[in-house]
Amino acid sequence: MKKRKSMRVFPVLAFVFIFCIAAVTTAGAEQPVPAGKQSSPPSAEQQKARYVSIPEKPSVTKHHVTVNGKKIAYTATAGFLPFYDKKGEQKASFFYVAYVKEGVSNQARRPLTFCYNGGPGSSSIWLHIAAFGPRTVSLGDGIHIPDPPYGVKDNPNTLLDLTDLVFIDPVGTGFSRAIPRDGFKEFWGVAQDVESVGQFIRTYITENERWESPVFIAGESYGGIRTAGLSSYVQDMGLYPAGLVFISPALTYATMMSQVGLDVPHILSISEMATAAWYHHKIDPRFQKMPLDDLLVKVRAWSSGEYARALWKGNTLSPGKRRDIVRQLSQYTSMPVDLILSYNLRVPMLTFMAHLLQDERKAVSYYDSRVTGPCINSVFADDPLMNNIDGPVATAFNAYLKGELKFTTLAEYDRINVKAEPLWDWGSGARSEGAEDPKMGYPETVTDLARALRNNELLQVFVGIGMFDLACIHDATIYALNHLDIPRERLDNIHIFTYPAGHMMYTYPIAHRKLKSDLSGFYVRVLKREKKK
Repeated sequence: MKKRKSMRVFPVLAFVFIFCIAAVTTAGAEQPVPAGKQSSPPSAEQQKARYVSIPEKPSVTKHHVTVNGKKIAYTATAGFLPFYDKKGEQKASFFYVAYVKEGVSNQARRPLTFCYNGGPGSSSIWLHIAAFGPRTVSLGDGIHIPDPPYGVKDNPNTLLDLTDLVFIDPVGTGFSRAIPRDGFKEFWGVAQDVESVGQFIRTYITENERWESPVFIAGESYGGIRTAGLSSYVQDMGLYPAGLVFISPALTYATMMSQVGLDVPHILSISEMATAAWYHHKIDPRFQKMPLDDLLVKVRAWSSGEYARALWKGNTLSPGKRRDIVRQLSQYTSMPVDLILSYNLRVPMLTFMAHLLQDERKAVSYYDSRVTGPCINSVFADDPLMNNIDGPVATAFNAYLKGELKFTTLAEYDRINVKAEPLWDWGSGARSEGAEDPKMGYPETVTDLARALRNNELLQVFVGIGMFDLACIHDATIYALNHLDIPRERLDNIHIFTYPAGHMMYTYPIAHRKLKSDLSGFYVRVLKREKKK
């Protein structure tokens, strides 16, 4: 090791010597450059390297943030951790940004939370710069596109007062990459993703001597699938999380897929359609006057009762009863009778989104039905909410990386890798008990979550749900949690909170403040229990 170090010194000393000679030579009048000696423009390979190269050395900077009137000093680290396969070969490099509070007497016991978004194919930029990080971008009222400029400011709703934070970009997102670069398929799958992120968590904890810290794992959207999978994966490696945080989670696609013969998703989606219709004053006038909570009690009783029984009967449903169901469904959702009949009582969510405000030539956002725009055909690329927030978030984050975190590169930070989902190995997360081929089932990790809750009676779960979320709808999440294979009393370990916002509830200031308040209470309860152990 010493020999290798001494070999590095020689080029440095040689450079200093050459630089000194050059300085003496060029002292005084500026020397003309001889003809034919002008520097040539960079080659195509040099240009390419300049734009795709990413510094391997971490950038470590010092900062402070004020939360509830108290100044918190912290260290930010923007860097990489390697992922090795079982043969010891490096297969990936994970980019992350960590925030560690300074002045803590016993850093090993300080809570530590790992955060990421979902997709699959999403970087952690949203939870990082819009939700939980110490610096954030202003997103206005969460419904309209905010006014520029898009800089960062202190985040009063950061979790740094409660816990140290590590934001992870899964392979193929952000600056994280596979080695070789086209080896991303080894990481793009339900099980593969859980394994690689789980190994990142283990490596980070080991390298930073945080095995004694109470560990929390937080994921949004598809990050719910990842978090539920990690809950038992990390237990198997000897790490028992203190808490899991689910933000607008997907948990099982059996409650989300709109497919022939699968009626549960249709039953669970009616309340969300009614919520959107109520918000936009499209619901039947009799129900428009009702408070939303009262309306939802009524709608859920009907959808889980009469509507569910009607779907169960299928073509044996009497013509009179079919007319009654269609009429009631139209009143709750504002969908035309003819449209409901054409879909055999099962209107897909995307069809509902396109038709709700059709008379105004508008569509509602998949991620927040309060938000509208002239976007009819695209779920994500031109979604009204994403149109409003993507530019401000990306602008602020890129400026923040270079300006405050001192992480400089011309490579593009991949916020959303749209190639990931079509290539995702969904079969690795499918389960179908009793089937000859276990991959014939729907992708899910609720089995892992249930196992983790059975294995550790102390494990606590936080679930935050936006009431205007059409992507990961409220009732689908509740249904999945209520059907976990756990003892009834273990349901007390699951704490569910709802917010008057959409999928990314933290884009709405009122909901963001409530989310922070609810999470503060959750962390305090969990950590009090940790101290008693």
